[in-house]
Amino acid sequence: MMPQDGFYTKKTISPEKFREIFLSADEIVSSVAYPEINSVVGSQLRITIPIDRDKGLTVLDPISTIICVKLSYRVPSERKGHRLGSRYKDYEFSLIQFEAL
Repeated sequence: MMPQDGFYTKKTISPEKFREIFLSADEIVSSVAYPEINSVVGSQLRITIPIDRDKGLTVLDPISTIICVKLSYRVPSERKGHRLGSRYKDYEFSLIQFEAL
């Protein structure tokens, strides 16, 4: 979640605020690797979240705004790779401001 050194501030936001920020962004650089996120969250918010399974390490600009959607619980190791997060209420949304050191 914090791919490089710097200062991060995180604020929980509503799904509607997430959608507003997403739609107003000049550029979207996605680190989403799971199609379930797009099928559950994207369909509920009426947006298409780009999937990027090949990215590797996320590199942030010296000052970046990040919107984050993530499961609100930790996946047990024996369930990893199985279909999880199939309900919209399984996700939480955050706005993160980043400033490099």
